[in-house]
Amino acid sequence: MNLPGRLRLTTLGDVLGAVYREGATGTLELTCDAGPVHRVHFSAGLVSRVESAVPHARLGEFLRGRGFIDDRTLRRLATRLSCEPGRRAGELLIDMGALGPEEVAWALGAQRLARLERLFELRDARLAFRVAG
Repeated sequence: MNLPGRLRLTTLGDVLGAVYREGATGTLELTCDAGPVHRVHFSAGLVSRVESAVPHARLGEFLRGRGFIDDRTLRRLATRLSCEPGRRAGELLIDMGALGPEEVAWALGAQRLARLERLFELRDARLAFRVAG
């Protein structure tokens, strides 16, 4: 897979498409000159995770904003997270009976997409793809 060295020479959509068509597994790094590194992780060409310094809602806030949980459930989740720091929010919401596994899976995918969409706002960044070992 041949990617340009800079985002300004292409579009993020073209880069994501190239990774998808290649069916690549690894990490796309977008390094901004003035700061953060954003990472898009791929498994067999599909986005599996997005790490970014761009502000985004945590899972509980994301779900509340879309009407899946109410303020009371969000407070209960925050309490559980503080008492059980090794557990994930989605796992706790399922344990609490607030959501089912399918709803949590949907929410995680929607949250990942929202993070990825924020990266389309980048005008330029250095591009590098690190193949998984």
